[in-house]
Amino acid sequence: MRRIPRPARALLLAALAAACGAPQTVPETAPEAAPAATPSASAGAAAAAPSGPALRIEVQPSVMAHVLYLAEEASGWRPGSSRAFRTALEDRFGLEDTDRELFKKYALIRAEISAKARKESPEPSFDDPFGPEGRFPPARADLQDRYVAAVLASPEPAALTRSLAGIVEPQDAEVVSALLSRLAPRAGQLLVPVQNYAAESQALQAALAGPAVQQLLSAFWTFAQIPPETLSLQVHPVWAPPDADFEAMLLGQRVLVTMPEGRAGGLQPAALVAHEAGRFLLSRLPPAQKSTATTRFAERAGFRGEPFVFVEGLLDALSHGLAAPLMASGPAEVPPWPGDAGRKRLAEALTPLLRETLAARGALNGEFALRAAELERKANPPRPADYVTGSMVIGEEDTVALFKSQVARWTVWKFPPSRKYDYAKKLADFPGRSALLLLTPAEVKSLPERFAGVPGLPKALERAATLLTRKAGVILAVPRQERGYFFIVSAHSPEAFKQTAKRFFALETVPAEPVLVD
Repeated sequence: MRRIPRPARALLLAALAAACGAPQTVPETAPEAAPAATPSASAGAAAAAPSGPALRIEVQPSVMAHVLYLAEEASGWRPGSSRAFRTALEDRFGLEDTDRELFKKYALIRAEISAKARKESPEPSFDDPFGPEGRFPPARADLQDRYVAAVLASPEPAALTRSLAGIVEPQDAEVVSALLSRLAPRAGQLLVPVQNYAAESQALQAALAGPAVQQLLSAFWTFAQIPPETLSLQVHPVWAPPDADFEAMLLGQRVLVTMPEGRAGGLQPAALVAHEAGRFLLSRLPPAQKSTATTRFAERAGFRGEPFVFVEGLLDALSHGLAAPLMASGPAEVPPWPGDAGRKRLAEALTPLLRETLAARGALNGEFALRAAELERKANPPRPADYVTGSMVIGEEDTVALFKSQVARWTVWKFPPSRKYDYAKKLADFPGRSALLLLTPAEVKSLPERFAGVPGLPKALERAATLLTRKAGVILAVPRQERGYFFIVSAHSPEAFKQTAKRFFALETVPAEPVLVD
């Protein structure tokens, strides 16, 4: 096997990382109506940015970044990995049985590292239903971070067997070392025609280093409530096949940004890097603020799972709504929004709010999250299912189990009627928390008095009891005074309850009238 020279091997180890944040991709064709702000309007927010803290963004070509990205994508271990990388390697270099076996083993190793890292995450609680840092980028270093740091500290791929000691099993370290060593010469050949992205690196650096963009990031720094200091972020352009997406991924203190072969990205790579720079800053938001902002947003607008729409929409507003127009010489150069239509709608709605908040040197907190949630409700009306995560569940084990049979994974905080809970007090202690009342018809009849003083709920239970005299199942949604909902779900038999629960999860909007199941 041909080995690369020692200077190139040194470059190889400049950027190895393991995925810890959702990659940001953009479609090949631009969405309708791209720009969300004019350069002059965005500049107003940037001009108001405070001075002091500094985020140093340095764009550095790195052969090792390409080696990593090829291993990550061609192995297919990461959900969403493109088959295009594996196909490109096969078409250009051919793959031997040894390569295929190493890719297979690498995928298993990386999946195991990722699974162990998830287990290190703190468990959610009823008080913090989304975890102590909410659904914001975590500040803590997990097993994936330690894996990355160890690889970066290694002088060359052959030394990984020592560098990864204590992080992966010795035989796994040998697999990583062998795969990266085999990929390195091929990565080098892919980089020859583009001269290791020297020109692209200069263009990226120029776009990100402009005073207006730096002032904008400084304002976002204040928004994220980070103490004054100096932070550094290294950016590495990486090769991608022609049919791959433009993508950027935050990996510790590094960002990998793809350069699909033969395609001009314009300002899209720079905008995506700004997006991930914002993610890097959000990871340093105080944990209590992360938890509060997540909970408040979810209480009002619901939670649709990962990636968290609040974080992604906020970063889209920063990168494409505010930063990209500052980089562009005119609206025609502003790149298209990333993500699907719903995410685009939220980002467009959040851009004026973020501009206003940054200009006022405001902070990301629960109040901002509630304003953002109201915009999300208008842009993408929530479904009943969006309020299940983190909800208070009032029901006995049997009915909860029937409801849970319709959910792939759900952490349940139960408050069964057989226990003498003071429901009125419990609900008053959590005024924005949605509550699922999963009840038998007999419980629907007997419980109204235990909710005395809870606005709207006793009458809703009485109405449900009446409807159940002629229907097999019923769903009622009652808005809470602060935010969130009471959802009453009841049915006469286990099978009817399953069908009613299935109907609940199929609803596209929160119903204003009772939903009846025959």
